[in-house]
Amino acid sequence: MAVLKFYVDEYTTSSDQFATYDAIANVSSKLTNEGFSYPNDFWLAEVFYKEDGRQVIVFEFKNDRKAMLVKLKGIDNG
Repeated sequence: MAVLKFYVDEYTTSSDQFATYDAIANVSSKLTNEGFSYPNDFWLAEVFYKEDGRQVIVFEFKNDRKAMLVKLKGIDNG
């Protein structure tokens, strides 16, 4: 399994507690638009804060190769 991490503040404009859910929904939506199926191809693994205060959401992917392609291509956060 492969793991990809995303910063919450890059995938939401909200700054309150709702931001976590908003970012998870935005990243999940973008992944499904790329042809991935939740929870068959990817799923939410964890959410945590780094020492610098930035919140991170972690998704696991069933297929390492497809996850690497997502990582290389990037996910548009606009």
